Amino acid sequence: ERGCTAEDDDPYASGAFVRCCGDLKKTFGLHGTKWFHYICKPTSSGGEADEEQERGCTAEDDDPYASGAFVRCCGDLKKTFGLHGTKWFHYICKPTSSGGEADEEQERGCTAE
Repeated sequence: ERGCTAEDDDPYASGAFVRCCGDLKKTFGLHGTKWFHYICKPTSSGGEADEEQERGCTAEDDDPYASGAFVRCCGDLKKTFGLHGTKWFHYICKPTSSGGEADEEQERGCTAE
C-alpha cells in the first residue's frame, strides 16, 4: 500500500506522521531498543495500540513531545517538567494531584523570565 507505514516501521520516520497500513496500529514502546518510540503493529500482536494518541492526546506518564511535536495531554492531565525517575529533565503528562508541578506557563503559551 502506498502512502502508509509498513509493519514494524516508524510512522514518524519521515519527520511527519504517515498513517499505518491496513489494520496496523501505531504503538508506543521500547520495541527491542533502549528508547521509547512508535512503530506500526497489528493489534493482535500483543502490543497495545496507542489509542490515546489516535484520539490526538498524550496518555498519563507519556511524553507529550515523543512524536517530535507537542501533543496535548488527555483529559485533566497536565504537562509537567522534571526528572520523573530518570537522570534527565523532560516532560510527561501527569494528574495535577500527583504532586508534580504542572507547567502552567507553557500551557498558556508563554515562557518564564
